[in-house]
Amino acid sequence: MAGMNGLSVRGLCKGYAGRAVLRGVSLDVPAGERFALLGPSGSGKTTLLRIVAGLDHPDAGEVQIGGVSLAGVPAERRGLGVVFQDPLLFPHLTVGENVGFSLRLRGERGRALRARVEEVLEQVGLSGYAARRPHGLSGGQAQRVALARALVTRPRVLLLDEPFSALDTPLRRELRGWLTALQEATGTTMLFVTHDQEEALNVGQRIGLLLDGTLAQVGEGQAFYTRPASVTVAAFFGGVNFIPGEQRGGEVRTELGVFRVPVRREGRVTLTVRPEALRLADEENAVRGEVVASEFAGTHRRVTLRAGLQRLVWHAPPHEAVTVGQPLTLACPASACWTIPAG
Repeated sequence: MAGMNGLSVRGLCKGYAGRAVLRGVSLDVPAGERFALLGPSGSGKTTLLRIVAGLDHPDAGEVQIGGVSLAGVPAERRGLGVVFQDPLLFPHLTVGENVGFSLRLRGERGRALRARVEEVLEQVGLSGYAARRPHGLSGGQAQRVALARALVTRPRVLLLDEPFSALDTPLRRELRGWLTALQEATGTTMLFVTHDQEEALNVGQRIGLLLDGTLAQVGEGQAFYTRPASVTVAAFFGGVNFIPGEQRGGEVRTELGVFRVPVRREGRVTLTVRPEALRLADEENAVRGEVVASEFAGTHRRVTLRAGLQRLVWHAPPHEAVTVGQPLTLACPASACWTIPAG
């Protein structure tokens, strides 16, 4: 049965008022996977989720679950659970009545309904809350009720549209950890939409970065930092040094010197170097320069090094004593460098 719950979208296109929002997006989420769809506001991620949910219709393309097209299938018959940023709980119903609402629509009543509601409330950590009213819940509890309501029908795929974005940071982190544990316990296929990079990295077993209606890169979270597919992808994740150069095989010649890299290419490239990968050393891939800025940033010290016309940012340990005007030699391991073909 688990194999029947994989989600696929094929060539999805959607536009509004003459503006393209989705441009031929194709994506596969295997059964049981937590997939994070990441992108800035306006990138098309919520539109994609609404099309999968059956709340909107594509101009072209289709949605499949288990290899079967959902074209023409209304939202209520797709077997999906949906959780939005706003919990959208019925204020006049109890928690238990909110959770069991969709089961009642299906004709379930009595002991079986109550048992399933209590089961799913226990799953989301709200056992004993069935008689409470929504107005007495915290923001985190209300979102758990919304999730319980989505899970109560045992959906084939769970869709979540920035469910924690209205909560404060510590609670968001707590709920992310709780959600991943719950998904692993239930094995539900999950598409999680977010604009937050940390959230995508924490939740998604894989990430799809949606930029301007197209998937710019899909893969495990670490690859977006260590193996960005383009300068645009690297810039979206931020905090990366870009150095123009000419590559021959596994070496890149730049105005800062010659860098060894783990990928072989030929021609003009942009060398990417993560600030946290740099270290005080005089070895392979070394850069010599002068400190022009040193700022304490809590978990690290943000140091800017000027080397010729180029500036490099280094995330030094927070206790590192670095002062403006100080000469430094920094090196980056070849394994932590990456190149992107120019143009």
